[in-house]
Amino acid sequence: MSHRSDKCRYWFSILSGIMTGYVLGVVLFAFPIIQADFKLNEIDISYLAGALLLGFFIASIFTGLALDYMGRKDTIYIILFLICLGTAIFNFSDIMSEFYVGRVIQGIGFGASLIALPIYLTETTPFDFRGKIVTLYRLNVTVGIFLSSVLGLLFFNDSNWHILILSVMIFPIIVFIVIQFLPESPHFLMSHKNYHLVKESLKKIYSTPWEVEDRYVHLFNHPTQKLTVLENIKILKQKHMVKGLLIVIFAVCINQLAGVNFFLQCSFAVIHVSGIVSQSIASIAGILFTAVHCVGTFIAFILVEKIGRKPILKIGTTGLFITFIFLAILHLIFPVTMVMGVITIIGIIVMLGFFGFGSGGVLIVICTEILPIQLRSIGISISYFFATIIGIFFTSNFVVLSHALGLGVLFLIMAIATSGYFIVLAKIPETK
Repeated sequence: MSHRSDKCRYWFSILSGIMTGYVLGVVLFAFPIIQADFKLNEIDISYLAGALLLGFFIASIFTGLALDYMGRKDTIYIILFLICLGTAIFNFSDIMSEFYVGRVIQGIGFGASLIALPIYLTETTPFDFRGKIVTLYRLNVTVGIFLSSVLGLLFFNDSNWHILILSVMIFPIIVFIVIQFLPESPHFLMSHKNYHLVKESLKKIYSTPWEVEDRYVHLFNHPTQKLTVLENIKILKQKHMVKGLLIVIFAVCINQLAGVNFFLQCSFAVIHVSGIVSQSIASIAGILFTAVHCVGTFIAFILVEKIGRKPILKIGTTGLFITFIFLAILHLIFPVTMVMGVITIIGIIVMLGFFGFGSGGVLIVICTEILPIQLRSIGISISYFFATIIGIFFTSNFVVLSHALGLGVLFLIMAIATSGYFIVLAKIPETK
């Protein structure tokens, strides 16, 4: 692998991850300011949080097909444009519907990023570094969330929240520049029979001529043809394909029921529901949420190639399940007080740490590795299609559900959902 290409790949993984996380987390401190300035209620803010997942749902419909028909890099260019467009609309909005449209378009870019970027990195990275480079991307999603929350705190007392929102545009521009030095996926080029470009792509991935030749021969003898929609459906009907796809769908759907999207976008709302009224405490808690989430994913990044994917997922799932059960029991037994609010904050911090280390850190690596290449793009898109339906309902109605059912019941639902990862662990192989 050439030295320059190696460095560019790492920088692309880092910067694109920060971009994705920044889009998700930038509203953490902006939402309270927008809520006060435009007289929105907590339910409006909850719907704005769900708007990101509506955009993700839309992205799940077209991203897989775009990756297979337009190419990995051209799809990424569209993603960068959509993030900038959504940011501009959101920034210049002054009514709820405009904010919603801007956030949905940002959500399309966000969701398409989570689908397209790990696939692109998987296909343009040598096997020895694949798990680490994809986990590096996922790590920097959490870094982006944390960075946005720190900058948000600096602007928290400033009614001019526009600078914070517009800062999102910096990252798509930088990512666009970096990707110019990286190759198109050799898998995509071979599927379109661009044989003369495949070796050029492989030369930017592998460092020695024999590795380039070996991978070229493998791709040539095991081509992934450009498939029509009907041909994709035919492949999906094969028993072994169906099993892998169902596992991925099930795993990704569980992620949405962990409530992480709401905690990272609207921590102020859940903190207030738990019994804390102090804005200062809520601000500190918001920073801690994103920081611990980032630290958990960093530990997963360090260990992913050393101990494997399954042990990390098992540890993270166990910790997540125990934390949710603990929080559920407390809220079902004791009334809402400030003390309970503090305990809830500590519990959510622990939960986000285990989530970042477990499913948040390695799930996307496992999904891209257990799906065969001809099913990878469309399979990831299908799984997110179903997952975001759940996520839209759960995130958009989190405040309503917390008032109607109570946090105790919500945490119990999250615990039951999380236990599904033990089924996933029993069904998947170690892909290290």
